[in-house]
Amino acid sequence: MPLAIVIGVGPKLGSAVARRFAREGLTTGVFSRTIEFAKKLKGEVESEKIQVYSADASSPSSLSASIKQFLSDFAGQRLEVVVYNAAAGFPPGPFLDITLENLERSLDVNVKGAWTTAKEVFPVFLSQQPLPEAPHHRGTYLITGATAMLRGSARFSSFASGNFGKRALAQSLAREFGPQGIHVADVIIDGGIGPEGSTDATKNLDPDAIADTYWHLHKQHASAWTYEVDLRPFTEKF
Repeated sequence: MPLAIVIGVGPKLGSAVARRFAREGLTTGVFSRTIEFAKKLKGEVESEKIQVYSADASSPSSLSASIKQFLSDFAGQRLEVVVYNAAAGFPPGPFLDITLENLERSLDVNVKGAWTTAKEVFPVFLSQQPLPEAPHHRGTYLITGATAMLRGSARFSSFASGNFGKRALAQSLAREFGPQGIHVADVIIDGGIGPEGSTDATKNLDPDAIADTYWHLHKQHASAWTYEVDLRPFTEKF
């Protein structure tokens, strides 16, 4: 049974991505600081396909320990895809009201968390031989970002700093590890995410529709990998 990891699982995108991977037959480890949503998700999907772990993305030791535990629990199974979906930096506010602690938390979750996750899973990817049907692909690492990956808007100083850093990390990892068979991509969510089953595409992105893009990125042929994709409702201004 192939494995997936989704870090940062709440009631919207993280849950949708985990459901999508589980539906494709991957045993999916879902990691969350508060695991109520993850436990609810486990009850909605075939129980063996969703495995719940508590992890604080702002704490490298907590995150590393939880990832190690998942990989130990399913030792011998192939790790296919990892999604780093954790984020911090809200609420926005005037720069002079933002504290150093606000900035540090944004950097801890957005940058340190994504960096720590890569440190844990990339050696696993590199140790795996490519499959015959994907001879140049050892694993996929996808990083969720926001519009703040592209521009620092007024009042978003801490959030933008973390997102710029996360995007820079993704670029560096893609350039170093792409030739070694690890597909790294960041997904820029340019708009609000609606609730599960959202059908009003004029206002918010449907989390299940976003999750389809994550699956597509994972299954791309190595001759045409996407490094970065941005998603938005068709009426969103950009």
